[in-house]
Amino acid sequence: MGITYPSKAIEYIKRLTDTKVATEPMTKTPVRKSVPENSSAEQPFPRAKPEDVGIPSSRIAEFLRELYENRALDTHGVTVIKDGKLIAQAMFGPYEADLPQATFSECKSIISLAIGILIGEKRLSLDEKVVDIIDDISAITKKRYEKLTVERLLTMRSSSCFNEIGAVIEENWEKEFFTLVSFGTIGKTFFYNSLNTYMLACIVRRKSGMTVTEYLRPRLFEPLGIKNIFWEKSPSGTECGGWGLYILPEDMAKLGQLALDGGAWKGRQLVPKAYINLATKAHVRVPDDYGDFNYGYQIWVGRNSDSFLYNGLFGQNMMCFRNTKTIVTANAGNCEFFQQSPFCRICEKYFASDEPTVTVRNDTPSLQEMIRLLKNKDFRTEGLLAARRDKKLAENMRGRLEGRFCVLPEGKRTTISVFPAALQVCGNTYGKGLEKIGFETRDGKFTVSFFEGESIISVPIGFSKYEKSELHLGDQLVFKVAAHGRFAENEDYLPVLKLKIDFIETPCSKTIKLIFDGDSVYYKQEEFPGAKFIKYGINFISDNFLSKGILGKMNLDEKFSDAEYLAYKAEAKLSARANFNLV
Repeated sequence: MGITYPSKAIEYIKRLTDTKVATEPMTKTPVRKSVPENSSAEQPFPRAKPEDVGIPSSRIAEFLRELYENRALDTHGVTVIKDGKLIAQAMFGPYEADLPQATFSECKSIISLAIGILIGEKRLSLDEKVVDIIDDISAITKKRYEKLTVERLLTMRSSSCFNEIGAVIEENWEKEFFTLVSFGTIGKTFFYNSLNTYMLACIVRRKSGMTVTEYLRPRLFEPLGIKNIFWEKSPSGTECGGWGLYILPEDMAKLGQLALDGGAWKGRQLVPKAYINLATKAHVRVPDDYGDFNYGYQIWVGRNSDSFLYNGLFGQNMMCFRNTKTIVTANAGNCEFFQQSPFCRICEKYFASDEPTVTVRNDTPSLQEMIRLLKNKDFRTEGLLAARRDKKLAENMRGRLEGRFCVLPEGKRTTISVFPAALQVCGNTYGKGLEKIGFETRDGKFTVSFFEGESIISVPIGFSKYEKSELHLGDQLVFKVAAHGRFAENEDYLPVLKLKIDFIETPCSKTIKLIFDGDSVYYKQEEFPGAKFIKYGINFISDNFLSKGILGKMNLDEKFSDAEYLAYKAEAKLSARANFNLV
């Protein structure tokens, strides 16, 4: 990592939190993403009723109810596998079991499986030095990293401080990883860093001569019947490794079953059993503020139960219980950085033992009814008078808005985008700033169009059901969304149009409120991930990189080494407000 990296990191944070100017990327390479495609899992798990494997259906229903009632979890979908059989799958709201979901760091564990296969083929060893594999680096760098082995990458003990921020401000990630500025001691200091996993993906490519996806396709994905996947790549064409994989929830569960069965699938040994045993064993004691798990080889290992976990940002989890042969996968949109949310503890309560102490409430619906209710969770039944009032307001407002626009006052501009900031950052593609909002009925659907620079992003809105469509961010990124809306009155008796847009392959969502006061329109937004998560993340970055850590030793802009100031700037950007005129 060059001497310019700290200043580049600060410049990027400034750009990202600037509320006056739309963000410009610092690297030229946009992230590519596949077009969303629904498909059923091939080689699906056999289906069974919970009772067929010794679990009352009412217990699963209670489990789903507890997840739903814990709103901080914001669960999007859950799949439960027991004894190799799928006994329950529930999708919350508009989320779809047959649409590949973003995994974030959950896919780190798949890179671990790829390393295990390489070892089984005798192309690699755990004690092999990384600088002997990636050897096109300077002599000074080789000396600095001579103690870095494959195993130390697997256990997040590399000491490199080139992290996720670097991935959006630098083009050559391999080169930048070998920074001369260290974080702790190689082989001793645990520091969770997704670029460790990227380097493992680079090792797979260098050792096999193929990308990770090419290498795993005949060795892992095809034997498991996994076809509908996509893995984002770095500017050099190597899979990101530690993030960027989209996969069906049921296909993700197969990768948990494979590990539970010691690397075997349908009698065929795909990953060496000895490696699986090592990978799912704790090698590093992790600080308690990460959660209730220690760390194996890119796999988290439970402290409170005989379990291991594939874990990703915002609540992407697959928890595997050895003693009960149970797997629980979940996709979500919560503020979880690691495993601090209650999800894992709830899973342990229900599935760590075959005879858990769980009380099923008398008013808990049947499992079948619970799954149906969760699918319609955003549409509640109103009282008759309220329903009539809202319907009349909606008819009046739709008529009033048809063919009209919300425009900014002359000379004003915004940095607002309909796309959540997290998707813009992950895609290295940024909105150009909202300038105008239009309303019209197309094919019988009320449609709201957002004008951002030269882009017109039209979103059909459902009022009694989710309306699904595809939105384009730049030239490369296409996202499937589900949108629903409601007209209501606020406390000042002003009409309000509330829109909720869920980007259903991802944890991200956007809530927009348009408050109409005559011909003035007040715009308010909230998005996920939002201010609460950003504050936590900025504190984490500040503690480790800016004010107290590595970069804190350098002369940086004081404002941007202050976590509270960064959080204030980020909150203003994420919870943006603007005034428009209705014309």
